[in-house]
Amino acid sequence: GTSCTRRESRFTSGIYQPETFKRETKYGLTVLTSTDKGLLNYLNQVMAQVDAWLTSGDIQRFVVVVTGIDSGETLERWQFNVTLEDGSDSENCL
Repeated sequence: GTSCTRRESRFTSGIYQPETFKRETKYGLTVLTSTDKGLLNYLNQVMAQVDAWLTSGDIQRFVVVVTGIDSGETLERWQFNVTLEDGSDSENCL
């Protein structure tokens, strides 16, 4: 999953301290996941908003940017283009 990979990236990039992660097996892989309650709460809020945008069809592009706290420098950036389907096959959606 993307979220697990991204969280592991936060650790390997040195953005978060190693002690704020735990090893878990997900998707047949060992991944590092965050144990930081503040970060998890923030990500849950963001994902709830993204879900609302997706459900309403109000989103065409989603961009995630990670910046350095002190420098303001862009450390990582991802862009996701969103294409909505007509929903006629909605029973196959996860």
